Amino acid sequence: MKNLPVEILKANITRNRRLTTKKQYVVTSEVHVKKGIRLVIDDGVVILIQNGKKERLKLRRAALIFDQGSTLRAQKFQIKACDQNYKPIKYADNGGLWFLGNYRTAKKDTIKVKANQ
Repeated sequence: MKNLPVEILKANITRNRRLTTKKQYVVTSEVHVKKGIRLVIDDGVVILIQNGKKERLKLRRAALIFDQGSTLRAQKFQIKACDQNYKPIKYADNGGLWFLGNYRTAKKDTIKVKANQ
């Protein structure tokens, strides 16, 4: 990865915003994109999600979560795991990426999601 300025994402996203290739973004907490908010991610952006337990979080892991009613506008971006020093690593031990909706099942672009009963 290029040497880019790092922006830590640790608070909920409560206003529309855009992630650009001019920064490296690191999710270090449970970050929600709130209802009614649109997140635009430019092509080529890499989002790192920090590995490790986070005891004070509901998921106990860092994660990027799109709440019901939020919007993602993106085409080609990457999500990778990183260590405590924000270095990308191959093994993911984080909460990952979540899309919360109001359907029991969903299918789009060969990705299937089914909620447990």
